Amino acid sequence: MKESQTVSQAIRYILLIASVFWVISLTEWMWEQSWSHWVGYPRSKEGIIGIFLGAWLHGDWIHLGSNTVAFVMLGSGLFILYPALSEKVLWINFFLTGFGVWLFARSAYHIGASGWIYSLASFLFFSGIFRRDRRSLLISLTIMFVYAGMLETIFPSEKTNLEHISWESHLVGGIVGAFMAFSFRKEIADSSILEENEETNYANINYQEGIIPLETSTFVYSYKETKK
Repeated sequence: MKESQTVSQAIRYILLIASVFWVISLTEWMWEQSWSHWVGYPRSKEGIIGIFLGAWLHGDWIHLGSNTVAFVMLGSGLFILYPALSEKVLWINFFLTGFGVWLFARSAYHIGASGWIYSLASFLFFSGIFRRDRRSLLISLTIMFVYAGMLETIFPSEKTNLEHISWESHLVGGIVGAFMAFSFRKEIADSSILEENEETNYANINYQEGIIPLETSTFVYSYKETKK
């Protein structure tokens, strides 16, 4: 599969998920209803549904729009940089963030995809650090620069209280993303080595004039010219 096809598929998948945010919000708007109360309060039996539903609901169009842009950017980055782990990381982050909010957050309706977004930003940032390669570190520094304002809303403050921001979702998402990056650090490194070997070696192999010994589990290829 060509790289351009892989990138386009990743973006389409993320856009499909983001479109669910809009379908739900448009449905609420057309029916003149708010489903925010469905998520229930944390640590309550009714609030368990919020683990799965809270991220899909948004308070207003500005909330929805800002979360959509951030989710598409970070989600696409995840799928492009770590295709082998992307879907697993995406949905484990979703569940763990929702569960963490239900377990630790204050008694309020916590809605929006921002916790999920913070988990993706944290995963990409810490994965770049754990991999210790220039490309990932550059991406990590870019994320830190672009989303520097995110740090202001991961702890309780006058701003988060006045603007009704769920700092708990942001903090839990950040912790989940860092935990996932640490947990998958070896798989990320191994998959990166394999991708680099495939990119640099396949083009140099002549199957008619050489031999291809399988030396390791990561398929390190070598070329040996035959005598004529």
